[in-house]
Order: sequence, then C-alpha cells, then structure tokens
Amino acid sequence: MDERPIKTLLDLLPEYLNFAIAFLRSPRQALAAYELKGRVHVDLTSFLFAGVGAAYLAVLLLPVPGLKLQAPEGAMDRFALWLTQQDVRLLPLEALLAVLALALLGHLVAKLFDRWEVFRARLSTMTSRR
Repeated sequence: MDERPIKTLLDLLPEYLNFAIAFLRSPRQALAAYELKGRVHVDLTSFLFAGVGAAYLAVLLLPVPGLKLQAPEGAMDRFALWLTQQDVRLLPLEALLAVLALALLGHLVAKLFDRWEVFRARLSTMTSRR
C-alpha cells in the first residue's frame, strides 16, 4: 500500500488549520503569499478541498435522521421550517448576509483574542519589572 497520500493528507491538515486561523485573524495577511501571482496556487486548492472534505465528514458523522416540519424538535427542524416560510427570491441575499455575519463574527473573535494576548503580554511585562 502506498502511504504517500495518507502522509500528504496528514501534512495538509495542520497547514489547513493554520491557514484558517490566520485567515480569521487577518485575511489580508493570510492571503499575502498568494497575492497577484496570476495563477491558481496549489495550497489554496488543497485548502479548498480540505474544507469540502471536512464538510462531507461532518455530514457523514453527524447525520440528520429526518426533518419534521410539522413538529420541529431540534435546531435543524426549526431551521428547515424557517426556510420554508421565506420568500424564495430573498434566499440568496439572506444566505449572503448570513455568511458575511458569520465571517465578521469569526474575525471579531480572533481580534478579541489578539487584543487579549497583547493585554496579557503587557501585564506580564509590568509585573516582571517590579
């Protein structure tokens, strides 16, 4: 059995997570290495496929047995019921706004963690001087 694909995948996963964390903190810095190259970069396509693969794994590992729109029990049932009540013409706009809101929320959480790290570093330097 050829072990190269497994080793490649195991090498890609930490890089994907590091890229995702860097992208949440600062998209501009995360994409700076790939900026204005005029071609598709291997890393970015690998990250794309890793994200799609992770989504497929989540669907396989966390299956939804069935949606019950008449008597919603969980979050997915309520979400499906809400979707059926929406105007079909507005769904693309609502999806775009939801994605932008989640991206903004992730960016803000990452910025807060950065500020917390700076605060803790300043605090530790102040206490070490005394």
